[in-house]
Amino acid sequence: MRCEYCGTNNTAQEKFCSACGSPLREMKQVSEQVGNPGGALSGIQCPHCGKLHPSTIWNCPETGGDLSGNTDIQMAGRSSSLSAKLILEDGNEIPLNTDGQTIGRDDFDRIVSAQDLPFISRRHLLISFEDDTYHIEDPGSKNGTSINGLEISGNGKYELKDGDQIVLGKVIKLEYRSK
Repeated sequence: MRCEYCGTNNTAQEKFCSACGSPLREMKQVSEQVGNPGGALSGIQCPHCGKLHPSTIWNCPETGGDLSGNTDIQMAGRSSSLSAKLILEDGNEIPLNTDGQTIGRDDFDRIVSAQDLPFISRRHLLISFEDDTYHIEDPGSKNGTSINGLEISGNGKYELKDGDQIVLGKVIKLEYRSK
């Protein structure tokens, strides 16, 4: 199985890359996620093969070519005329769309340490837009979500307000900005 981060070929039974230690996933699953236009993954247009790959990988799974310097980023299913976004502590942003989206582990592959990543569920948050307002819901992630110190996991939708502080699995801090 080829590592989507460094391009190293590993045996099929390995769960972590022998070269870089990154978790290994079947490329079929990654390709299906990128092909989902309503999905939460952002994509990078590969200059080597021309295909759209998840922004969470460093090398093209087809050619092994470097994707880290590619500035031609295409955000799949993540545009909003309202400019609402979630801002991470390091300044990275996750733009929110009005179609609804899922935010999970794949959105944080490049910015969370390998030891913290397991605390984020694959489908950790559901974001929806109703009546000109964004709502957030944790459908029951294993390690929970809090907003301004209040645990919301499994408690339905929560209306987001500008400046809300969101913590995922006690390892990722986000701030909601409506503009």
